[in-house]
Amino acid sequence: MQDPIEEHLKRIIADLESIDVAYALVGGIAYGVRAEPRFTRDIDLTLVADSDQQAQQITGQFVRCGYLPEMEIANRHTGALATFRMRNRQPVAGIPVEQSPFIDLLFSHCGIEKETIDASTPTEPFPGVITPTATVPYLLAMKVLSESDRRLQDRIDLQNLIAVATQDDLSMVPGLLDLIDQRGFANGKDLQAVFDRFLKEHHDAQPQ
Repeated sequence: MQDPIEEHLKRIIADLESIDVAYALVGGIAYGVRAEPRFTRDIDLTLVADSDQQAQQITGQFVRCGYLPEMEIANRHTGALATFRMRNRQPVAGIPVEQSPFIDLLFSHCGIEKETIDASTPTEPFPGVITPTATVPYLLAMKVLSESDRRLQDRIDLQNLIAVATQDDLSMVPGLLDLIDQRGFANGKDLQAVFDRFLKEHHDAQPQ
């Protein structure tokens, strides 16, 4: 059977291009491209909307393209639409609907969506599948925001991203964390303290 993630990523990229929406690949697939491959069930894409109304217009276009809305999640601090979860309404490349991955459109998820998209670079997560993808500093900032005792995979991803990051990558992260905080997306976390702790753990684990 064909890889559901690959086939559905091809479809969503084609639909994004037809709708003419700027986006960047984030989440597990982007992490796998930038750090190391790992299993993921979802396709995560960050998009920009100036308002909830514009976000609803964009999601409406996807519904008309044949996607089935599954869930809408508002940011609990800002109230803006943070995540629109959907999946294909019909089988794609013979993959049954019930086996299709969720596709998460992230609008007001972390506060640096526009910067993430602007700084993204093309990657090839699957052969012949080319898509704008978040770079390491932006993935690091998002993982610092999302890691918690309940999200241990995010902590593992954060450690592995630090391991592959260049000094230039690492130097960009504090500024991105400041933006997240200033825009009201820090969720009460001291993001810089979290980042510093993971940097120290990485440094201490290196051979002396």
